Amino acid sequence: MVGNRQLHFNNKNSFDDFGLYIEKFYIHAPTPKTFEENIPYVNGSINFDRVINFGERLYNNRNIDITLFYKSTDNIALFNSLSDIQTWLLNTLNSEIVIDGIDGFFVGKVNNISSLELLRRTGKLSLTFNCYPFRLLNYGEDIWDTFNFNLDVTEYTSYTINNSLNIEIVNRGVSVSPTIECSSDMNLIINGITFNLKAGINNIKKLKLKNGVNNILVNGNGTININFRKELI
Repeated sequence: MVGNRQLHFNNKNSFDDFGLYIEKFYIHAPTPKTFEENIPYVNGSINFDRVINFGERLYNNRNIDITLFYKSTDNIALFNSLSDIQTWLLNTLNSEIVIDGIDGFFVGKVNNISSLELLRRTGKLSLTFNCYPFRLLNYGEDIWDTFNFNLDVTEYTSYTINNSLNIEIVNRGVSVSPTIECSSDMNLIINGITFNLKAGINNIKKLKLKNGVNNILVNGNGTININFRKELI
């Protein structure tokens, strides 16, 4: 498909499979969750945001509104395929949502489909997706079409450790816990905290890569792979 932006969802593509392309879309920002409690005989309220989730802010799901457009000499064909389109969009709980031209992907489901609006030789269908709060992008997947050689940083995920190695990882998103795979037992120091890593796959919830530059010291011998999904607002 050339020149038309399409939606990729639930293992199908809007234009390639149904002749629908995106006329317009709006990606809403997620709203932060707030944990407050009103206490009798005390002015104001007590905020517990800093003691929940290790002090990291939590977010509600976000919505994405998309209008799909159909143009043909025979819009009755669109009406007749409406059942297939609705099955594609509604018959899944959560799936990756990819919009042409937007780096990464969202994860969510369709909450609402408008009635099909048939015009002369055209048709429109409006959707609302309810999505996980963040746009996801796998660390280490440099997208060269949009790579800025002055500002962007090449992302490495695999390192060879000979006694010790300082590693710098830039996380553009919110704090995340990486999956770390080691060929042998090692230890890792980040933010002054030491974590002992076993040979194999390590998932440590308290080990966080914060937004911005993360300086890491790894001690040991062998190879280490640090993988995570950037969670972007």
